[in-house]
Amino acid sequence: SLLFLELKLQLQLSIEHAEAIAGLQAELRKERELSSMYKESLDKAEHVAAEISEQWKSREGLFEETKQVLASIQEEIEEEKRLRSLEVERKDEEIAELKEELSKANDLLKSKHAVHLNVSEDELAVLSPAAVETARLLRGGQSLTSIVR
Repeated sequence: SLLFLELKLQLQLSIEHAEAIAGLQAELRKERELSSMYKESLDKAEHVAAEISEQWKSREGLFEETKQVLASIQEEIEEEKRLRSLEVERKDEEIAELKEELSKANDLLKSKHAVHLNVSEDELAVLSPAAVETARLLRGGQSLTSIVR
């Protein structure tokens, strides 16, 4: 009977050990599953971070390219403004010269000391058809300034 009790006790200890081992194995399995889930989450997070980083670099590159294009366009606009300004200046000078020339021509026509040439309209037409037309308009009472306008 002592042997029986000893065997029974060993059997009970064996069962308890087996249950404890089974419990530890189940806990270990759950921790491995949890660890695997964490690893998958970490891998996904690293993948997403890499994608975001790549997109950021791509956008930075696009931003830099856009800045360069805009700077180039701005330079072109500034050059166009400069050229237009020079053209306006040149035209203003040309207009001033023409106004001065017109003023002198009007003064000459109004002058009492103007030289009168005895040239017929036909002879004048051979020399300058525009002069004949101008002379006709002046005889009609128009001023040289109104003709030019």
